[in-house]
Amino acid sequence: MILFVYRIVTAALYWLISPYGIMRAKEDEFWQGRLGNIRSSGDRPIWIHAASAGEVRIASYLASYLRDNRPEVSLVGTVQTRTGFEVARTIYPDSMTVAAAPLDAVRSVRRALKQTNPSAIVIAETEIWFTFLAEAFRLNIPVVLINGRMTEKGFSRYRLIRRSVASLLCRYNRLFLKSKEDSDRYSYFDVAVDRRVISGDMKFDAPVRPRSEGRIAEIRSRLHLSDSDFLLVAGSTRPGEEELLFQLFKSIAKQRKNFKLVIAPRHIDRAEAIIKAAELADLPLDVYGQAGTGAACLLVDQFGLLEELYMAANLAFVGGSLVEIGGHNLLEPVWGGTPVVFGPSLFNVVESAEYIMDNNFGTRVNSIEELNAVVLKVIDGETVFARKEERSQVKSPTAMAGDYILELTNDV
Repeated sequence: MILFVYRIVTAALYWLISPYGIMRAKEDEFWQGRLGNIRSSGDRPIWIHAASAGEVRIASYLASYLRDNRPEVSLVGTVQTRTGFEVARTIYPDSMTVAAAPLDAVRSVRRALKQTNPSAIVIAETEIWFTFLAEAFRLNIPVVLINGRMTEKGFSRYRLIRRSVASLLCRYNRLFLKSKEDSDRYSYFDVAVDRRVISGDMKFDAPVRPRSEGRIAEIRSRLHLSDSDFLLVAGSTRPGEEELLFQLFKSIAKQRKNFKLVIAPRHIDRAEAIIKAAELADLPLDVYGQAGTGAACLLVDQFGLLEELYMAANLAFVGGSLVEIGGHNLLEPVWGGTPVVFGPSLFNVVESAEYIMDNNFGTRVNSIEELNAVVLKVIDGETVFARKEERSQVKSPTAMAGDYILELTNDV
């Protein structure tokens, strides 16, 4: 009954929206997909759906794996958001069709499925679109979930319509899930145990960025650093953290003359406030790209440089973790091959923090005093962290899902 009502409501919304969508679709590729006009460049493609930019990045690892292991494979990638759409067009493999996902109404979904005629549909993380799934199952198209998760909030919501959700989830061919907790929640919706695979989190399969001594030397040269300088890059810092870092710098610089600090705040419009904080701390501070005094502290007030800065660093600190923000992207320096230190506020990045500490890619500190001690030990060689290197994808979450999907579509 719920699914029937849902279809009636979405059909009505489709007819209300479609006149506007038809007008927009004349010049807007995003709206072409929303109306179901998705044309693959090849026959019987594998359709990968990822809601937004974060899911697209994870799905791109799978897309690359499929292409690497079956070069002739045809791929279609759909997204829900414009940001995801732009990211997908940038990072998905060449020749992969990228489009907005069709509106979840019968007319647009059927048009999209007819035009693409996919050999399989792969859905990233938690997306449950009732009409899309129902139409795929009606056409006997295999559906696979990758990097599946179900939060406590999502579980509580779906429990209210358990029978409707179960009628769809139990028909997935295979669900590759992040954790046992996720698997247990899916089991509540009658997903058979032999269809649930606890594969782990695909976000840890991100490729390591190309790292060479020449490239690192070039970046450090732009920062006016010598080979003997020890560089700490503090990225994504938030209010209250810069003052602590200035305190740390003054303490360490008295003991280690080759210590350098680069601060790249989360929001560059705070640059003036950070400069004033440095003045109050009686600390010389240069600004990247401007004529400076040769100060050992540098403020970066430009976007797009953090990835390179992390790579050139001897050690990284990721902000939002010494103040109650919950932490930012702890993995970014790790993918650049640089060890990372972070504070105790980690509720946004718990899994990343555990992954880093389990692999000795860095550590957690509970105060600026502990951070001070860690930095000194790294400078002196008393503490040595591992650097992430490219590893074989055998038995990785991406490989487990990719191998299954390739086998599933092998005879198509």
